[in-house]
Amino acid sequence: MDADNLIVTNRTSTNEEREELQRQANEKQDALNKRISELEAQLESAKRERTAFLETPLPFQRPFSPFLRLPQDVIREIFAACLDPETNPTMSKKEAPTLLTQISSGLRRIALASPELWAAIHIPIIGGVPPHISDIAQSVMDKRAEGAKEWLLRRSGNLPLRVSVRRATQYEVCPRPPYVHLKNDIIDVVLSCCSRWRDVFFAISDKALLPWLAELSPEDVPLLRSFHHTNGIDDFRDQTLADSLEFWPQCRFLASPNLRRFCANLNTENVSELLLSCPITWKNLTHLGLLGTVPYYASECIALCDMLRQCPRLVSLKILVSNRGSPGMGELVFPTLKYLTIDEEKSDPQEIPGVLAVIIAPALNTLVYHGHIDYKSSPTANPENLLTMMQRTRNITHFTLGYCSPEMLVNLVAHCPLLSYLSIVQLGRSYLVGSIPGDHLLSRLFLDDDCFCPLLDHFTCSTTFAATLQTIRNIIHRKNGTVPHFAPWKALRLHIAYDIRNDDEIAKLRDEISADKRKPVDIRFSQTSQISRNLVNDIGHHVQISRHHEGTWPMRDTWPLAE
Repeated sequence: MDADNLIVTNRTSTNEEREELQRQANEKQDALNKRISELEAQLESAKRERTAFLETPLPFQRPFSPFLRLPQDVIREIFAACLDPETNPTMSKKEAPTLLTQISSGLRRIALASPELWAAIHIPIIGGVPPHISDIAQSVMDKRAEGAKEWLLRRSGNLPLRVSVRRATQYEVCPRPPYVHLKNDIIDVVLSCCSRWRDVFFAISDKALLPWLAELSPEDVPLLRSFHHTNGIDDFRDQTLADSLEFWPQCRFLASPNLRRFCANLNTENVSELLLSCPITWKNLTHLGLLGTVPYYASECIALCDMLRQCPRLVSLKILVSNRGSPGMGELVFPTLKYLTIDEEKSDPQEIPGVLAVIIAPALNTLVYHGHIDYKSSPTANPENLLTMMQRTRNITHFTLGYCSPEMLVNLVAHCPLLSYLSIVQLGRSYLVGSIPGDHLLSRLFLDDDCFCPLLDHFTCSTTFAATLQTIRNIIHRKNGTVPHFAPWKALRLHIAYDIRNDDEIAKLRDEISADKRKPVDIRFSQTSQISRNLVNDIGHHVQISRHHEGTWPMRDTWPLAE
């Protein structure tokens, strides 16, 4: 049968012809289906091969890794950014730079060949330990010494070093049997690279430190920029710290011409006279810290002022003073001082202003004051000393305050028109009872049109305020960037006590904050445990207002590690 002739003619086909045509069509379709099945099987096989190829780590795929294709100098910069600029790294495998050596063999080679990653280290030294763990502790110390040698003498190359060494123990010596003093090779390793010291920190007792440093001369430490010493936890309490009188004058290396930062914890009387006998070139110092003993007597205050006058280039000053003074102190003028940390302690009451009151620092912008100043209670410091100093300085932008009465706080911030950062450890009680006084304080600080701190954008206080709901709303909304002369919040931390019957209103306020798209960050409310006082005849609850960017609490003075 001619199938083509049958298809193109109008002749009626017979039953046999139709059956033959159907058979031929079925055979053709079966052949095509078979071919399609074979091709589909080949496609599935190719897909499986492709998946296995992509999932299997082949040697020639490694060079195409995006990270490994970066230039090595870029990788080194990334590694350097992994280091904390505020602290010295330890030898722990859980933090950089040691952690960076465990990623891969290639990155390990880059890390080990980057001296800038190994130019700083913090080394804890184990002091005396009980006899039954002395072998284990000695093994730990031996490994630390080997690690410090590899770190400082090999990996750091010839770069200037930043080293901190701290001796500490968690064991008390007096009520227990004598402890075993461990063999220590770490200090020998640190001393062997003294020619590259730039910033060094020792938390070791004077008697322990003296044998190591007494032989150093200025020529041995040509790069020394910063020397910070504080007394660690001495394992042998019979080694008193009265040897400071002998220790400091013997430190010839302090005459290094590049020394700019000096901080010491001096547990001895006549601190100023002792320091003046040291070979420090005081006029070169830009950072000075004197902690330990308070100069109580008039002669000590005068000597302290005489010593400070020899440091006209100070940028940062940390000192412990008494609130009493002497007529012979005179003024202390620091034209370049920017950071001032004062710990003022109480002595016998006198009408003569203390050391703090004679400080004149027109460029001061960061003030940290540790002291208890309160008009109504018995103060541990003279509030007039701080107030007198602040009246002479109008450029303070960062202010951290210890215990203070609300009345004194208002008087102090009234002299800080440029204040942008305010941190208060604790306020007195006068504003903690009832709601209206708390509202008044918060309004005077940063809400009223004529408030003292219109530029304030960082505020933290651990005291619990009793405030109305409207004040809370104003705290959040009035400083959100819509009022021209008010700086918007960057970080706000408050504890507010509110009436428990206002829970629904607090929930509405939380919803308002969440719906406001203009806020760059969230303000989170959290209800904590009940407080033990009544508010409007009901039990109050805490609400913590926390609104802040990550990392927005600034560290203005990172001495001794800051540039």
